[in-house]
Amino acid sequence: MYIRTGRSSGEKNKETKLNRIPWLGACVALFTAHALVGQNAYITTGSNNVSVIATGTNTVTATIPVGSSYGVAVAPDGSKVYVTNFVSGTVSVIATGTNTVTATIPVGTQPVGVAVTPDGSKVYVANSGSNSVSVIATASNTVTNTVPVGTQPIAFGQFIGAASVTSPPTISKTFGAGSIPVNSS
Repeated sequence: MYIRTGRSSGEKNKETKLNRIPWLGACVALFTAHALVGQNAYITTGSNNVSVIATGTNTVTATIPVGSSYGVAVAPDGSKVYVTNFVSGTVSVIATGTNTVTATIPVGTQPVGVAVTPDGSKVYVANSGSNSVSVIATASNTVTNTVPVGTQPIAFGQFIGAASVTSPPTISKTFGAGSIPVNSS
């Protein structure tokens, strides 16, 4: 997994490799994130709620109080949604069957990005204010590790599985504000 860091004034952007898990994309944009579970979309807006929208009718079917919601990710089986709460430094766990919060997990300062591993056993949370990534065990809803990373990690993407051993590795070097993939073979 790669964490984009380096938002401080004058600091160059860089990527920090974490646990050798390939990572792509971004799940948080402009204080709004969404996740699809079956026929429902779970939408964060930076407010203290998550809106559940029935995609077939485009109507709000539930409003779930959380915290200052920011990022959102879904367990692979669709049974849970994980929402980062920026101000309180927590992650809310929502049971999708009842649309209720079943746990609130303390993480680092100003959590933003969130992602669930493909097997659903762990949740990774980028804590922008504490320059770290919290690792949550989903079986116990507890933080099992906090990994220091670069300055202000802000976004995650989707897990894409294990790295392929048949293709040459790709190294991403960052120059200024952009990344250039470089074939290492």
